[in-house]
Amino acid sequence: MPLILHKDPILEAVCSFSLDAPDWDLTVPGLVYNKIRNDYPRKADAPQFHFKVEETSEGVTPSVETQLGRIQFWGKNNQTLVQIGPGHLSIHQLKPYSNWSEFKKQIEAVLRHYEEAAPFRAINAISLRYINRLPWPQERVQIQDVLRVVPQIPDSDNQIWTSWFQQVQILKPEFRAGLTVGAGSVPTQVDGTSSAMLDLSFGHIEGEPIQRNSVSSWLEIAHTEIERMFLTSLQEEYLQRFNPEVVNE
Repeated sequence: MPLILHKDPILEAVCSFSLDAPDWDLTVPGLVYNKIRNDYPRKADAPQFHFKVEETSEGVTPSVETQLGRIQFWGKNNQTLVQIGPGHLSIHQLKPYSNWSEFKKQIEAVLRHYEEAAPFRAINAISLRYINRLPWPQERVQIQDVLRVVPQIPDSDNQIWTSWFQQVQILKPEFRAGLTVGAGSVPTQVDGTSSAMLDLSFGHIEGEPIQRNSVSSWLEIAHTEIERMFLTSLQEEYLQRFNPEVVNE
């Protein structure tokens, strides 16, 4: 049965689409903005920087070239964000996260508005990602007391780790997708608190495009796989810190 965490550790949830949009130009963000401006009124540019090294008669000369990257549309409370770029659409939910049902509604609404304003030929790929920050217990504990997803280092009982990170991708061929599990330490904050990071992403492996009418069911599969991995990645005792509640369907 599914669980609700009344104190969830989610920093950011992101759903990204790679779109086959051959007619994309700089008018597209404006057309989409006219559709979503009530929910995402604030605009901002996110420029991309390209570093180049050129060899001239005077020697090697480095330079930085600034190009228009993605256009950002922020929600009224700065807790939601839509990013649009050439062939790219992403919907972000920052902390505090509400619930999957509400986030999925945001995703489907923005995708629908985008499609109405600037039709695309196909959806090449989708990814759903959850970035979690796990507060470290005040009492002295081992990494294994919090996470089951940890590096396996020989003779680790006699080692002091100053930092660590690992990432694994698990193929899900039945869904033509991969589940990426990233976990690691987070630098100690100014107030002395420490935490760990658990970064979970379920992504379609590019190849055959995803059918438009399959997006909703694909998102449900992605969320289910991420939720299952999250719950199995934490030790049961540590999971209780987030006040889990079993939901009867």
